[in-house]
Amino acid sequence: MLLTKSQQFPTLSFFTQFYLRRFKRILPLYFLLILCAVTALYTVFPTAPILQNQMSAGKALIFTSNRPHTEDEDYFEKLSIAMDLFTHTWSLSVEIQFYFIVPFIFLIGLQLKGASRYVYYVCLSLLSFAFHASSATSVAFNSVFARIWQFSIGMISYFIVDNQYKSNTFFYKPLENAAKQEGPGLFILVKYTVLIISMFIILITVEVTPLPARFLITIFTGILIVLDAEDLVLNSRFLIFFGDISYALYLIHWPIYAYVKLTYPANTWILTSALIISILLAFLVHQTFERWYLRQSNNMITILVVSLFFLNVIVINWYEIRENVDEVMNNVLFFAVAEPYDNGPDNLNNDTIYLEMKSQLKKMLPNIKKKLFILDSLPRIQTEGVGKIAEEMKKGKKTMEEINKSLYDPFHYERGRHRYAELVKNECGSKCEMIDYVDAFWNKTMNAFQYFDSKGFTYFTVINHLSAHGLEHVRPIYNKICAGL
Repeated sequence: MLLTKSQQFPTLSFFTQFYLRRFKRILPLYFLLILCAVTALYTVFPTAPILQNQMSAGKALIFTSNRPHTEDEDYFEKLSIAMDLFTHTWSLSVEIQFYFIVPFIFLIGLQLKGASRYVYYVCLSLLSFAFHASSATSVAFNSVFARIWQFSIGMISYFIVDNQYKSNTFFYKPLENAAKQEGPGLFILVKYTVLIISMFIILITVEVTPLPARFLITIFTGILIVLDAEDLVLNSRFLIFFGDISYALYLIHWPIYAYVKLTYPANTWILTSALIISILLAFLVHQTFERWYLRQSNNMITILVVSLFFLNVIVINWYEIRENVDEVMNNVLFFAVAEPYDNGPDNLNNDTIYLEMKSQLKKMLPNIKKKLFILDSLPRIQTEGVGKIAEEMKKGKKTMEEINKSLYDPFHYERGRHRYAELVKNECGSKCEMIDYVDAFWNKTMNAFQYFDSKGFTYFTVINHLSAHGLEHVRPIYNKICAGL
C-alpha cells in the first residue's frame, strides 16, 4: 500500500510521495482517453449528443462524474442507451476523491496501536455504511462518503495481511507449500467458496438488491485478500494478463461499446467483436503508452499531464472557442442578412448587405460542382431566455405561446429571407437550393415559432446552434435532401 510505503517520510513528503505515485499511475492514460473520446465524438460518432458529452467530458476531466444525478440521468439507464461516452468515469471520480481524504484517515489510524487501530477503521466503515444504507439511491451510488466503508474494508484487509507477512502466521501459506498439503485445508476451502459465491452474484442474470450485493462482494473481496490470493487459479497467467491491462481496458471499453451500440444496436456479433477489439486495444496501449510513461521521471509526467489537461480543455470547448473567435472577427467573417435596408426592399442593388452577399456567393460558385445549399433566415432565439424555459413552465404563469414569443423577435428575419430569395433568383439559379426551417418550427395553432417542445426541451442552445433535440427535429429535412441527391 502506497500510504504504508510513504509513512517513513516527513509529513509534507508523505503527501507528495503518495499523490505523485497515484497520479503518475492514473492521470496520463486517463487524460489521453478523454482526448481520444472527445475527438471521436466530433468525427465518427453518428448520433451522440455533442452538448451532453461536452458537459460529461468536462466533469470527467475534473473527476466530478459522480455528481448527484437527476431523475433523468439514472446511471443504469445511461448504460442501456449508451449516449454518454463518459458514464464509466464515475468510479474513478469516486476513487480520486477518496485519495484526497485517505491520507488524513491513515495518519489518524497511524497514531493508534494494536486492536484500537482496527476498531477505528471498523467504526469508520460502520458510519459510512450507515450513510450508504440510509441515503437515496443516487447518493448511495455516487457519494465518496457512502463508499468509504468499501475502501476501509480494503485497508483493514491489507493491514491484516501485512501483519501476517511480518509474523509469518498461519494465514500466509506460499504457493509452493500449498501443493504439499494432503487436502485443500479449511482456508483454501473458504477461499474458493467465497470466490464461487462472488462470481455467482456478479454473473447472475436476474436483478439483485444492490445493498446486500455490494456488502457481500466487498466483504468477500476482503476475505480473499486476507486468506492470501496466491494459488493456481487467482495467480494464473490468464488472470494476471487481465490484471495487467485492466486499467486500460476499463478506460477504453465503454467508448467503443457506445459507438457500436449507437451504430449497430441489434447486432450481437459486432458487439462481441467490439469486446475483442477493446481487449486487443487495451493490451496495445498497456504495452506501449502505459509502460512508457510509468518509466518516466516525475518532471516528464508533470509536463505530459499538464499538456494533456489543457489540450482537453481546448478540445472539449472547441465549439465555444470557435464561436468566440468568430465573434471577435465579426467584421471580417460575419454579417447579419436581416439588418435594415439601405434604400428599401426594392433597391437591393444599392444595399450594402445584399452586395456583400452577392460578393461572397461569387467567390463560392466556381468551387461548387453540383449544388450549393443555403440555410434561409429564421428568427434568432434570445440566448438568455433558454435557461428560463423550464422555470417558466414549472411556474405555470405563462402559456407556451407566451414563453415562445418572448424568445425571439418575429419581424426582422423577413428581410433576410427577402435578400436570400433575390440572391438565388438573380445570381445563382438552379445551382442553389434553400434549406428552410420555417415549416419545422412554425406552430400553426399558436401562429408563432415554437422553439421548445411541450416538455420544455429546447431546440436551440444559443443563437445559431441547435441542441441535440433540435437536430433530431430537423433531421427529416436533411433526410429528404439526401434522398434527392
